Amino acid sequence: MKNIMNKVFAVACILIVVVLAWCTLKPAANTNKLDQYSTSNIDVSTQQIQPDNRQKAPTLPLDPLKKQLLAPAQNNSNLTPSASKTSVIEHDNLQDDIEPVEADEHPLLRVNRERNEAIADKDWGRFVEILDQFEKTYDYTPGQSLLSAIEANAELWVFEDLLSRGAKFDYTHLLLLASSGNQPLTEALVPLGLDIHAVAPNGANAIHASITNFQRSLIITYFLRHQVSTNTQVNDNDPLALCLNHIFSFENSPRGAKKQSDQSDWAAKNYLVLFIAAKAQITSHHVEIAQKIKEVNLVTYEWLIKQAPLLGG
Repeated sequence: MKNIMNKVFAVACILIVVVLAWCTLKPAANTNKLDQYSTSNIDVSTQQIQPDNRQKAPTLPLDPLKKQLLAPAQNNSNLTPSASKTSVIEHDNLQDDIEPVEADEHPLLRVNRERNEAIADKDWGRFVEILDQFEKTYDYTPGQSLLSAIEANAELWVFEDLLSRGAKFDYTHLLLLASSGNQPLTEALVPLGLDIHAVAPNGANAIHASITNFQRSLIITYFLRHQVSTNTQVNDNDPLALCLNHIFSFENSPRGAKKQSDQSDWAAKNYLVLFIAAKAQITSHHVEIAQKIKEVNLVTYEWLIKQAPLLGG
């Protein structure tokens, strides 16, 4: 009986030892497991990030252009200042490499541009070729070609060539020459058929066109010397009336405006003297304008009467 009790006591002791051992080992195992999760990615002794070997979710490939544009914004923490600056420069260069797409130039604009280039280069052979292209493609008349040649102050053989192909001078060419004050070209074109006495349907002639801008121009003396009429009227105004109206506008304007138009006032008075010397007719219309000038500036009115007593009525 005593032996049985000893055996039971021994077994109980063994069980107690096993239970105590099991209770002691279980918390240690749990602690190791927690340590595994907290230190698997970080080395506490070195404070450096360790590589993460876990499988990551797949990412879609970036478009090459988008990838290059986004490159400066990625991994900024690993970029040195110089590396970041380089990325920005690459981005700017990418923008510069993109060439702008130019709209197609209209054929008429292209030909017109080429004509202007030929004029600037004084390449009159090319200029004539372009005028031919205008006439064949865009219903450009020979008369318009002459106008273009006058505007370009082309050489005389250009006009001879255009005239030989059917172009003819009319009042439009004369008025353009007169308004531009191009006396040398005007004289050169007279033997080729330019009529300096031509009159437009509205009554304008070469003298009207010459004084339109009231600039000092020698061409007006050329027309007067060749007896171009001073009596043709545009809207009831002949060249003498145009000069008187301009003088009145000048005298009736503020001081500041007078200062800016001194030259045109001088030209108007000079032309008036020339017209009176050329025996321009003085009518009641001219006398009325002279009276308006008298009301604003008596000195100028007296000067007018001295030039042409008939303006006093």
